[in-house]
Amino acid sequence: MPEATVKDEDPVNPTQPAQLKIGTDVYTIPITASLAGGMLGFIRGSRMSALRFLAENAHRAPTTVRGWYFYNKTKNYRVLLGGFKGGGQEALRLGAVGCGWVAFEEGWKAISTQVLGIPQLSGAKEVVAGGGTAITEMGLYANPVSPVLRARISPRQMFRTLVSPIVTNYQMDFRAGLRYKRLG
Repeated sequence: MPEATVKDEDPVNPTQPAQLKIGTDVYTIPITASLAGGMLGFIRGSRMSALRFLAENAHRAPTTVRGWYFYNKTKNYRVLLGGFKGGGQEALRLGAVGCGWVAFEEGWKAISTQVLGIPQLSGAKEVVAGGGTAITEMGLYANPVSPVLRARISPRQMFRTLVSPIVTNYQMDFRAGLRYKRLG
């Protein structure tokens, strides 16, 4: 029997370096998210550190001109430091969210074209990325959807949260049907 041979589309040329084709979304979305997070975090962090400094030093206001100079100088340095800390934290956080968004988009594009063989489904990559990012954020930050969820959300609890309204409605309909039959 003849053996199956694999033919490459482009023959390998050992003199040319290997090239990796990366779409622009792969690096523009995380970078833009990081920049936006850095700006927002700087504003929030500086505002928070200014209020913290005022609260910590409200009981010992300076009485001399020199004291007010050093008070404002110290406050300004602490505000800058708090702004940079908050900006860095928020930039990392939103950059990670942007990377997750891109991972969901590119993963869905690969799954829809290569695994499922239906390239038309790759048009829904934004919807999949939005849903995947939202579910990931819900799992990481434990934003409770129902009072049943507590500090950490496991995949089992996420499934219960999504399925429980359906099951509850069926149970209510079933109970209402039984009640109706008993009364009738």
